[in-house]
Amino acid sequence: VEKIDGSVGTSPVISSAKGREIRGRPARLCVGDDMAVKDPICAMVIEESDAVGTSEYNGTTYYFCSMDCKEEFDENPGDYAD
Repeated sequence: VEKIDGSVGTSPVISSAKGREIRGRPARLCVGDDMAVKDPICAMVIEESDAVGTSEYNGTTYYFCSMDCKEEFDENPGDYAD
């Protein structure tokens, strides 16, 4: 969990199947009492409750801003999972 005050832990670089590189940041952000999550495909930060879809992989839930992002993740989840 990343606090909005800027304190961040280390995280990996993620390469997407489309060849773009996404500097990894924590997948969950704490904004006061609300939880925001980062789509692992496009790196968009969304409210957990606004996610269009979710996928489970290796015991972790991933949240998506669109079905396109969810479908891309589901094809090769190991490419995007932390």
